[in-house]
Amino acid sequence: MKEEPQSVRERLIRTTGQLLRSHGYYGTGLDEILKDSDAPKGSLYHYFPGGKRQLASEAVRYMAGRMAKRMVDDLSLTADPIEGLRLFLAGRANDLEASGFKSGCPIATVTLETASEHSDLCGVCSQSFDGLKQILHEHLSRAGFGQERANSLATLFLASWEGALILSRAHRNTKPLDIVAKEICAMIGGILGKGQNV
Repeated sequence: MKEEPQSVRERLIRTTGQLLRSHGYYGTGLDEILKDSDAPKGSLYHYFPGGKRQLASEAVRYMAGRMAKRMVDDLSLTADPIEGLRLFLAGRANDLEASGFKSGCPIATVTLETASEHSDLCGVCSQSFDGLKQILHEHLSRAGFGQERANSLATLFLASWEGALILSRAHRNTKPLDIVAKEICAMIGGILGKGQNV
């Protein structure tokens, strides 16, 4: 039976997203994408006439959606908002270790490589980060923080997590992520517990 065209497109996007996590934008080649996705030759430009940049943009959106779902799921595991943040970071540490420290954040890898050259890709990355920050903002708002403070803390959490991911990949251990989880959760919990400047 002939495969539905949409499934080929989705496979190309999923495969590209996974490769971006481990190899980055410039380290991910079109031949590798076709091989790993088992997609027919010619299908890439059929579904993505804009070539690699269009495919990478779709892959970043796809991976950001998956990350957002994981974040929402982890934050919902407990009624304790600070424990939810800790569980999310612990889950990402486990994922990184399971990948042999090869799979980082695809949004970050693409941003670092393309921000100065491709404004369209950078825009997709910016939107993706904003989506994750919005989830954190809403979580912190529900915990009792005002809008402005929730926004600041969401930015701090996101930046700390992304930085810890890079350090953990470089050191090939999860200690940076473990430290960030401990310190940032203690800090946010402390502010909330004192009821000051929330």
